[in-house]
Amino acid sequence: MTRPILTVLAGAVLAVGLAAPAASAGLDGEKLFKRKCGACHFVTDKKKLGPGLAGVFGRTAGTFKPFNYSRSMKAAGRADPPLVWSAETIDAYLENPKEYIPKNKMALRPIRKPAERAAIIKYMEQATAAQ
Repeated sequence: MTRPILTVLAGAVLAVGLAAPAASAGLDGEKLFKRKCGACHFVTDKKKLGPGLAGVFGRTAGTFKPFNYSRSMKAAGRADPPLVWSAETIDAYLENPKEYIPKNKMALRPIRKPAERAAIIKYMEQATAAQ
């Protein structure tokens, strides 16, 4: 009885995982990034109002030097286990930054549409991989 339920759940998780990249098809991740993130971030190692995002994938939260992070972002990076930025963690963060890391300084409104988040993350992956 448990096995069919697990199979259905595994299938649903796989379907959702495969749907995310397809959902971003047709959206311009670079334009979305510039509109929603570009006021505070570069995809290079240069800081702006927010930290530079070069090398963000695989980076522990709150560790980009010389950026001055909030206590809550630094604490997320020192947690056990520490928050390490990946497509999944960035997606969850962009969906609701104030809920994901309460009391952080980032003033971004939640990006509720999964397709928009997927397009932004895809662009970030491509742009920061070239660094």
